[in-house]
Amino acid sequence: MKLRGITEDPTRKARFGIRYQDPEGKYRREWFETLAEAQTTLELRREQVANGTFRPERLGRWSKAKQKPRRSGNQSRLVSEVIDEVLAESLATLRDKRQDRRFAEEWKRELGTRTLEEVQPADILQWRRRVMTTPCEKTGRPLTPGTINKYTTFLSKVYTYAVDNGYTTHHPVRSTRRGRSGFKKLDDQHKEDAVLLVEQQAMLHQAMAPNDYRIVVLAIETGLRQGNLFGMRREWVDLERRVIRVPGESFKGKRWHLVRLNATAVKLLREMLAEHDSDWLLPNPKTRAGHVDPLWWYKLRWKPAVEKAGLKGLKFHALRATCATRMFEAGATVEEVRQQLGHATVTMVMRYARVVESHRSDVLERMSLQSQAAELHARSVAPIVTDSVPQNVVEIRKVAPRKGLRKNA
Repeated sequence: MKLRGITEDPTRKARFGIRYQDPEGKYRREWFETLAEAQTTLELRREQVANGTFRPERLGRWSKAKQKPRRSGNQSRLVSEVIDEVLAESLATLRDKRQDRRFAEEWKRELGTRTLEEVQPADILQWRRRVMTTPCEKTGRPLTPGTINKYTTFLSKVYTYAVDNGYTTHHPVRSTRRGRSGFKKLDDQHKEDAVLLVEQQAMLHQAMAPNDYRIVVLAIETGLRQGNLFGMRREWVDLERRVIRVPGESFKGKRWHLVRLNATAVKLLREMLAEHDSDWLLPNPKTRAGHVDPLWWYKLRWKPAVEKAGLKGLKFHALRATCATRMFEAGATVEEVRQQLGHATVTMVMRYARVVESHRSDVLERMSLQSQAAELHARSVAPIVTDSVPQNVVEIRKVAPRKGLRKNA
């Protein structure tokens, strides 16, 4: 398994390179002929930096720190070359590599033939305006603000890498952030997540095969993401305690996640696990060596069933939103929904604002009914009176303080 900070250059004799920061904050590189040697040295260097035992004078000539920058005009690098370097380094650690590849292809097509210094903030703004109005070839619709921000973030990572390695001091993305030239990231206002109604779920049930529909129900009852659901292992499931423990390396937030199970989810999981002896909840029926490919299932099972049910455009992530909505309708608090879905903050749960607001309104109405009931009860009870006061005056009874206790000032 490759470590973060290791790159490979097939054109070099020592093809495996490591990259780390020394105690002064400078980035250093060393090259090795084998991957095992590179991994061992990277762990050693990080330990030396952390313990204060790092001695740069003992390193060879291949580990000189990158200076900023010592270059002439003919040393400018193309944007496409730096993108390839960043992509090679990031793909060694990412679980889902398709997104970064898509970002790299777009920027290589847009800016790949230019040098790092030739790209200006105006070029990024021009690209942004174009993709906001021009339909995309894949979807037929313009890119959303959130997607545009992701593309810009990837380009920023490319230029940060170039600056850290001394290729340039020019950073057009950083100079177009807020406070510099008035440019800022687009506001990514989340649209209301589509929620599957009961009638729509019934139509989807009729359009899907029984085994595929079980996956839909399990996603609604647990609120799991598609990747966690299809990548679920048998060892994650504890039916006795009615929980699923998703380890940190498999969860989006890189932390372990505990999912509570209701009776419906327990019944489905018991049936699905009893049908095979694989380590996966959804084993690949052909190879049995891995799990069902979620992308294959989405294209060949989910999309045809959704179109057949008349719900074209419904995303699998809508099942996760349906879980949150039904929890709110059942009386769950925002914190309970956050824990079930695994969000890092309550702010993420507020994406389901319309449900939260309706739930809050119901709570306030119930509070109002209690106050009205108390007022009606007070009117029906006769006041406490004595002979020493008029009949229409209520006596105010004072409780004498106990001995040994000070009176409040």
